[in-house]
Amino acid sequence: MYLTKLDNNQTFTSIYRSLLTEIIAGNNEDVKDELDQAILEAIDVILGKKEAHLIDNKHFYFTTFLVKNEDILKEESPNNITNKTYENIALALNA
Repeated sequence: MYLTKLDNNQTFTSIYRSLLTEIIAGNNEDVKDELDQAILEAIDVILGKKEAHLIDNKHFYFTTFLVKNEDILKEESPNNITNKTYENIALALNA
């Protein structure tokens, strides 16, 4: 019921901030793997290795948020997603 009172943007940011907090704390390894895939997909779109219209639907809003705010990932290596990456994304979601 709580989520129905929020607009889509508030719901999106609340859910992903919560997920990122869990990942930073070392919990939810399954969710971490999924968000890592979304982050890698965003990096591929930013680098031109993948077309934006081919973004996976599972985390579409999260991935497109990252693509639209590509400066969050500008210094990230696709082979090295760290807690700092998650912290930067969480900060951007709070903005």
